[in-house]
Amino acid sequence: MSRLARIRRLAYQALHGALVVGCVAVVLMGLSRFLPPEWRSVELLCHLQWQYFLCTVFALVVALLFRMRAGTVVAVAAVVLQSLPILPLYVGGPSADGPPDLRVAVFNVWGGGTHFGETLTWLEEIDADVVVLQETMAGWENWLTLTQDQYPHQHFARCPKFEAFNVATLSKTPIVSQEEILLPPIEAPLTRTVVETSAGNVAVYNVHLNPTFQVPQRSAQDEIILRHLASEPLPYVFAGDFNASVWSPTLRKFEQESGLIRASEGLGVVPTWPVQTKVIAGAYAYYRKVPVWQVNTPDVRRWSFLLRPFGVALDHVYVSGDIGVVHFERGPALGSDHLPLIADLRVGAAS
Repeated sequence: MSRLARIRRLAYQALHGALVVGCVAVVLMGLSRFLPPEWRSVELLCHLQWQYFLCTVFALVVALLFRMRAGTVVAVAAVVLQSLPILPLYVGGPSADGPPDLRVAVFNVWGGGTHFGETLTWLEEIDADVVVLQETMAGWENWLTLTQDQYPHQHFARCPKFEAFNVATLSKTPIVSQEEILLPPIEAPLTRTVVETSAGNVAVYNVHLNPTFQVPQRSAQDEIILRHLASEPLPYVFAGDFNASVWSPTLRKFEQESGLIRASEGLGVVPTWPVQTKVIAGAYAYYRKVPVWQVNTPDVRRWSFLLRPFGVALDHVYVSGDIGVVHFERGPALGSDHLPLIADLRVGAAS
């Protein structure tokens, strides 16, 4: 055997071995969704189930291209195992027919951003009945007051210890009542806004929670929220930035104990973070030899869809059992590190 042939054989064996080990490692990391949230060191791994699935598909393609018999078997098994947490997300769908009573938009605007104009234009275009926003720092409050012609009823709730947890609720219809519940440890406001709809009053909750790997803080927050929701007399929407994916043991427990229904059911994986506009803008800026801030524009951000499949769904819309979902969609990249969500809902029409 020639030297070149030996090198090629060794390279093939190394690739084969790496592929098998990689598939096993990915499946093991995928099992992190079953671990208790107290295991902080591995809790972050549970949110990447979609990425693990993509890795196993890539491994299968490589195994087939290089005709790796054992590698193909292992990769097929990995694809099947890693599809188990993905497939349930495609079961179900809209739970109501007919015209919606309420359109709700959810958007973490990213307090450090300056994409005010694009956001205000988007709000005008979608014409939501209620808009719940997170990270509405002082600059955002000033700009959002410019929407008063469209959203004359506005409420801004401020976090006294960390401005990034400020939230805002904008409504086209009168606000019947407004309540703020302060969540530990930084007194982040959870707001309850009762608004008028054609089908009666609906409570809309706006939340920005701590990440699930901050176990004591998140557990305390969830306990307060569950206790409050248990006594909610109205049909309600619970929406915002949960800092958790659908595979998080913490979020799954919250869903089970609250009985809430995720509005995106049946639509599969709906990543909302991170919006990799800076990656696209950085590559484009390097090519054009200009600063990044000069090219982080809507024309550049429209290419962020290329990296969107690698994101994580941290933002969610939940509804109580007496509200049906007519339509659900994800909005465009507007300059934040999150993508917005839009839900068309019908009160009293859940199937």
